[in-house]
Amino acid sequence: MEVSYKFVNYGEDLNPEENTIVLDVGMKTVPGVIDHHHPQAEAECTASLLVKYPYLVLDHIKNPLSLQVITHRLPDFDAISSIFLTLKLIEKRAIDYSMEKIALYARMVDSASLPKEIDLSSTPYSILRALFSAIKKEEEESNFERVREGLKFMNFLYSK
Repeated sequence: MEVSYKFVNYGEDLNPEENTIVLDVGMKTVPGVIDHHHPQAEAECTASLLVKYPYLVLDHIKNPLSLQVITHRLPDFDAISSIFLTLKLIEKRAIDYSMEKIALYARMVDSASLPKEIDLSSTPYSILRALFSAIKKEEEESNFERVREGLKFMNFLYSK
């Protein structure tokens, strides 16, 4: 499957489109648009919503030859983990234990609820932030580089 990416401003109100998945932006939680930044949202992050409600992806994306992923500019841990989980969900057609662990961790990061006794310098979140800080490119190119580096890192986490 060929995957392309589009980056939009925070707070964009987007609607479902064929062969397109909108993650961590869009102002709604419906099949094809999964966001937790709206008044009716549950106390989750986008990654945890994907694991909790896989039909939001599976009912919208059947068997695409190509997929467009839309997320916010300068994608963060939740956006990157959501992209990874979406692609893995389309591949496997089900949620597995490793996907659940990534989503649980993303929720803790996104809600700033990592346990205080954890040394933050050696967490997946801080490692991804360090990878992002090494990217010295214009914003548009930086967005794509964040996705490339982030997905490699998520694959590593998934395999562990």
